[in-house]
Amino acid sequence: MKIGIITYHFAHNYGAVLQCYALQEYLKSNGHDVSIIDYRPRAITKFYDVVKLHVIKTYNPKVIIVNLASAIFSGYSRANKFNKFINNKLQLSVNNTEYDLIIYGSDQIWNTHINNNDKTYWGYNNYKSTISITYSASDDPTIPKDLNFIKNALNNFESISVREDKLAIELRELTNKEIYTTIDPVFLLPKKQWFTLSNRAPKRNDKYILLYNLTQDENIKKMAEEYSYSTGLKIIEIVTRVSAKAIFNSNAYSKAGPLNFLALFRDAEYVFTSSFHGTAFSIIFEKQFMSYMEHNKERVCNLLKELGINERISRNIAIQKIDYEYVNRKLELLTNNSKNYLINNTIIN
Repeated sequence: MKIGIITYHFAHNYGAVLQCYALQEYLKSNGHDVSIIDYRPRAITKFYDVVKLHVIKTYNPKVIIVNLASAIFSGYSRANKFNKFINNKLQLSVNNTEYDLIIYGSDQIWNTHINNNDKTYWGYNNYKSTISITYSASDDPTIPKDLNFIKNALNNFESISVREDKLAIELRELTNKEIYTTIDPVFLLPKKQWFTLSNRAPKRNDKYILLYNLTQDENIKKMAEEYSYSTGLKIIEIVTRVSAKAIFNSNAYSKAGPLNFLALFRDAEYVFTSSFHGTAFSIIFEKQFMSYMEHNKERVCNLLKELGINERISRNIAIQKIDYEYVNRKLELLTNNSKNYLINNTIIN
């Protein structure tokens, strides 16, 4: 089957490119001809400009200097690593391709705050396919929804799956179609495959705590510092918002690409994160971890609840270690159900 995927594959965001890669590779492993529809709306790409025009327009010398320093010392290097991954690891489509199936998702493709209410992600576009479905589509539950629009847009899809239970419940009120919940694509690939991919990045030879604080949450930062103090382990941080302090800190990774990201999670002794995909890769690499964020925590809470490790999202460090034998049994059930959804929707009748 010829399959196209529409998602945020172009975003210089670790979770965005890795979930796209995972869905692509899983479908390819099942014998499908898969490509990523190379749609890049400016409403999203502008967030990843190395030199940001809106910063220059502030005419604030201090702000401008920090932005330019960030671009020179880390921004271009980081962007090059992302672009290399996108161009080399993702099978990008050519124009006017006709598909048997288009899959919308995963990621927050229905988060209007991110995509400026782009209706392309609801199936309103000129891409040609016999059928269209969604896979683990997500949104921001705190943003008001245009329910009439969504009710009509759901008719564009022959089958619908979302990532969070709350979103599934909301959509079931708007349609008679079955709304499935499926797991994030990063879980569709076995841990061994992520290890193999991550081995292409340099390896650290020391023990460390990894901090991936995507939302700049003070609670998760404080927990990491407390754990560092009690264990004597240094904190290595994957930095997403570069400051002058981060640029000259040898323990801050401001240039990390997707492969560096994987390797840092793979080798960490303990992980502290305010990110959904930070949580996901902590689980994939079977790390002890804590996760916390004040905003949009539904995604992480939903995942941890399904795996029976709710205590991992807290302001206090969990004492008991995660039993990954137990977690992996539950994860296997969730993954198999999600794989069955994809298999059932990629059978040529």
